[in-house]
Amino acid sequence: MPSGPQRRATRAPHLSAAAVPVELALIARAEELESGPVLSLNGTPAATASEVRRMIAAEFRSLAEEMHWWA
Repeated sequence: MPSGPQRRATRAPHLSAAAVPVELALIARAEELESGPVLSLNGTPAATASEVRRMIAAEFRSLAEEMHWWA
């Protein structure tokens, strides 16, 4: 028998009330990363910094979605 939480077989359409603020925070942070001003990071070109921010934002959105798959 596996220990710990198990991934659902199907996506839950709604999260518990306690998990909704976490989902919203992840989505809000993703939006902030994508829309905020892009500055260089310790000498890294702004274009590279922008791509890194987009990748992190995508990961936050993936985490928010993944929450629907866990019990």
